[in-house]
Amino acid sequence: MHAESTYKVGTSYISTVIVNDRVWEKEGHRRRYFELETDGDERKAIESLWEILEGSRRAEARVEVDGRTYGYNTGVFVNSGTKKSNVASAVEDLVQQIHETGSVQQR
Repeated sequence: MHAESTYKVGTSYISTVIVNDRVWEKEGHRRRYFELETDGDERKAIESLWEILEGSRRAEARVEVDGRTYGYNTGVFVNSGTKKSNVASAVEDLVQQIHETGSVQQR
């Protein structure tokens, strides 16, 4: 199963799929980064997504699911409250899917 979410940003519908993941570690910080593919618009609404496994948390946008924290960055065109809200809902949907399965199957 691949985690996938389709959401509206402005007048466009965008689908984001998590296709792979990798773990990064450095100086007491550990993150699980997710590789994303986007369809429906040449721009990426979700630029990056990661799980904070160890270390400090920056002031990035984030969501929490069952005590696990995920951070994400949005594209520069995600510049209104409605767009940010729709992207946050999509991130929560993706995170919930990967949290339920415990892993990301590689394509």
